[in-house]
Amino acid sequence: MQTDSSRSVPDPLLVLRSSLPSPVTTLRFAGVDQWNPSVTQSIPDGFSELGSTPAGFLLSGSTNGTVELWNLSRRRVVNVWRLHGTSGILHAQPHGDESIISQGRDNRVLITNVNRGKHTTEIDSPSPSFCQLSIYSNKMALPGDTAPGTVLLHDVITNTRISSFEPVGGTSGMAMALRFIDEDTLCSGYEDGVVRLWDVRKLNEPIASKQLHDEPIMCLDVDADGNGVSGSADQLISRWCFDKVSLSVSAICRLSNPGVSSLSVRPDGRLLAAGCWDARVRLFSWRRKLTPLAVLSLHTDNIFSVTFDRNNVLAVGSQDCRISLWKLY
Repeated sequence: MQTDSSRSVPDPLLVLRSSLPSPVTTLRFAGVDQWNPSVTQSIPDGFSELGSTPAGFLLSGSTNGTVELWNLSRRRVVNVWRLHGTSGILHAQPHGDESIISQGRDNRVLITNVNRGKHTTEIDSPSPSFCQLSIYSNKMALPGDTAPGTVLLHDVITNTRISSFEPVGGTSGMAMALRFIDEDTLCSGYEDGVVRLWDVRKLNEPIASKQLHDEPIMCLDVDADGNGVSGSADQLISRWCFDKVSLSVSAICRLSNPGVSSLSVRPDGRLLAAGCWDARVRLFSWRRKLTPLAVLSLHTDNIFSVTFDRNNVLAVGSQDCRISLWKLY
């Protein structure tokens, strides 16, 4: 492992590899309290053993079309669902007490009751892009294909389309990344490197728009205060802030190699993790506006997904078919 500072980087808490190895495209933590015991096959008492290993579960999606539920205390998969045939999984996350929402490369979003093992709701996701959906409360944003850059808004409770919108002029290309800032504000990144902010209650035009990259936006994240960050196929990570009227850049970091697949701001607002195409996870100070801290070099191929849990544990999914978990700083 290489570091960009004098701080030491600990070894990973866990390194996981499925018995059905396939590149890991998406990860999302799920707490013990989010799952019915019948789903997790009788959670044992004293679940949070193994020192600082996170107590809970992790959902992983892979290019082979499987969604797996990992018991992190037992270090093994306790449930596997093949929900989208052999199509790769773009996104998977818990939904309520006994369901998951999954987005596949088969142009479908499924809400699946994990106790019954079959989906209860199916939503068309017709875009050919790799753009992951974003959910806030009952609202789901996902890419569409009716016009260049179309984004669809869907109500996941009633399974109805709320609205759709796209940039005027159609010159931005496809929507490549989506992220809700709050219930009424959606951030979208496009092929032309532009980031736009929308009020989903009135979609005539974006609240703010700014060219942040020279290459397609690949990922977005926001913190609890509405500050955002974008990664691209170029060598830049851009940190920006939004004041309900305009979007302004507050920091830019230039990487040694191009390509950022995934970004995650830690819940305590201290750390940013960037999963990069060169198999590295780069860590930055979020409060100090992208001061480089360290580089994790465990993995051997493209990093597809980075995500923090509520206890500040970092999970990393890679094209090398492995998942690593880290407790940092």
